[in-house]
Amino acid sequence: PGMRAPVIRLTSLCSSACAPTANTLYANTMVKAWAAGVDGSSGCCGSILGSFNVGRITRTGTGAYVVSLLTPLNSTGYVVVGNVRSSAQRVAVAYDQTISSFGFNTYNQGGAALDTEWDFMLVGPQ
Repeated sequence: PGMRAPVIRLTSLCSSACAPTANTLYANTMVKAWAAGVDGSSGCCGSILGSFNVGRITRTGTGAYVVSLLTPLNSTGYVVVGNVRSSAQRVAVAYDQTISSFGFNTYNQGGAALDTEWDFMLVGPQ
């Protein structure tokens, strides 16, 4: 008669060769860090709408930032997904990934570096 909520299990790891089990969270596939609404438009990182596991975001040049993590990861084998908050076409690129930081650049549609508002999330082993 009534609807039941799915049971979600947390297990340790799912190697790259394993077949994921439905409704199971794996430690190496969970979001380990994120930031929303990083305000790069003012030429600094004065305001962030929210974040998790982010120690500091430093602007190193126009459209160029370094994100430092509070808790380092186990390896550099993680994925950063970025988003630029704009109605115009923009590009976000993560690079120079270490276990405790990564670079993040934002560009306009022509490829020129651009200070603008952006977000990211990071998934990988920790």
